[in-house]
Amino acid sequence: MSVSINDLKPKEIKIKVGELELTAKPLRVSHALIMAKVGDILEKPQESSSDEIDQAQKDLDKVIGQLIPELKGIELDMKNQMEILTELMAGIEPDDNKELREKGVKIDTDPKV
Repeated sequence: MSVSINDLKPKEIKIKVGELELTAKPLRVSHALIMAKVGDILEKPQESSSDEIDQAQKDLDKVIGQLIPELKGIELDMKNQMEILTELMAGIEPDDNKELREKGVKIDTDPKV
């Protein structure tokens, strides 16, 4: 099997939001970092100010708009946003991890460590 530089180019991700199938650009490191920051705020909203929560929403809208240009400027409900995030994160999971999970193998840290 021959490998070329084109094999390194990121692949677009097909995602389903409700009944609609869309194409998303691949996540870049900056997107993942912003989504991690947003995730931290959403996981512990009681530790965040309302300004931080508002900014997290704006950041999330911006990332979704960058990755799925058709959705730029559209205010999505929470259900659709969560579907998009879930699909995007699933799209970057290595195939080996997916295969192992499907076979029942858990990839967690050893609780004894």
